[in-house]
Formats: sequence, C-alpha cells, structure tokens
Amino acid sequence: MEKDPALPGFGILRPSGWTMEERTIKQNLWSDYGKTLRFSKGNLSIEVGLEPIDKSKTKLSDFGNPGDFAKVFANSAARIAAAPNPGDPSPIPKITPLKMDAAQDLKRFLAQYRLEVGERVPLLFEQLFGLGSDSEKKNYLYSITAMSPESEFDINKELFADCLKSFKMLNQ
Repeated sequence: MEKDPALPGFGILRPSGWTMEERTIKQNLWSDYGKTLRFSKGNLSIEVGLEPIDKSKTKLSDFGNPGDFAKVFANSAARIAAAPNPGDPSPIPKITPLKMDAAQDLKRFLAQYRLEVGERVPLLFEQLFGLGSDSEKKNYLYSITAMSPESEFDINKELFADCLKSFKMLNQ
C-alpha cells in the first residue's frame, strides 16, 4: 500500500502497482470542481470522489434519506459498470442492497451492494460516503467505492477495507 499524492488535503492508501486515472468533474449544483481518482488492477477497482458542497450541509441526511442517497450513488456505479450502448442495449441493471451502516453523527455511511446486469458476472461494491473539509476549510462530500466481481470480493475484502479505513481529511 502507498499514499496517493494526487489528493492534496486528503490521504488514502492505495495498493502498490495499481494504475490511476484522474478526472475533474463539474456539477451544476456547485461552483467548484470535484475530482475522481480511480485505481484499478484487472477486475478490481477503488474510486475516490470528492465533491465540493455548501457549508450548510453538515450531515448526510441534509441530502435526503441516507438509504435513498446511497441508492443514487449505487445507480451511478451501475451506469459506469453497464454503460448505455444504443448499438447493443444492455438489460436494466439490478441493484440489491446488502448492508448499510451509518455513523451516529450521520457524517459517514457505509453501504454494500450486489449489481447484476443480464448474463454478466455479478459485481459487489462497497461504498463509504462522508463529509469533511480540507485545509482551506472547503467542505466536501466524499465517496470511496471498492468494486470487484462477486467471486473475487471476499478474497480482496481486507484490501478494500484497509483502503476505506485509510481515507482521511488531513486537517482533521
């Protein structure tokens, strides 16, 4: 595991030797740009998303019901895993929630889902959502998503858990 330098103000350990892709994202709701980092190796991936948010958002329930909020992220991951293709339409992804745990203060939320798309190999993904601020006191919604084929999830569960646990806002 190694610390990733592409996240100033934040820290995460990532598996050594995994490739990294970085994207800047712009949401219509915020004036600042967000960022995603995706680490991958073979069928395994870990994605970190950082979205700037308004200072009035102090807990995840400010975005709605935590379960509904997590489902939006699950649907987003489903679109990435089974992107629409007009030339070869995919079946509608089926998302089954497996586990959901929220911190007492509703600033962190962990969800696990099973994703099925037609005859493709089912995927499991675990997502950690939270709120925090960087050294400049900008507030962020963050998500860390670990994804793999269902058959490979248990053998990589500890690796994924270590990455999820390692994510920190460096000013906190």
